Amino acid sequence: MRLDVFKAAGGMSLLPGRLGCSKCGAGNAGDARLCGTCGQGLYVKCVACGEENLRVRDRCRACGFYMRRTLGKRVRKWVTTKSGRWTLGLLGFLAVAYGTVRVIQLVIQLDGDG
Repeated sequence: MRLDVFKAAGGMSLLPGRLGCSKCGAGNAGDARLCGTCGQGLYVKCVACGEENLRVRDRCRACGFYMRRTLGKRVRKWVTTKSGRWTLGLLGFLAVAYGTVRVIQLVIQLDGDG
């Protein structure tokens, strides 16, 4: 199902059968894959189900997944889970252990040179 009329970037309404670019707001033919003005892709795949959707849509038309989530929001949500906290704690421990080993190696190397 293709949207006939929707608001593109800049708030301009498009004529039926025209696709608006989310980057520059230009109208494009109904079968266009890329914006004729700026080259921006007009479609994006849903990360949850793989369905192609218009880039200007907020939610996937097939599964309803909110496609405007950014990586930062996903990471913040993941960190609040038990597995996220455990993984971050383990990564922190490994980083400190690696740093400690590197310092010990440096001290041994400097001690051996003198």
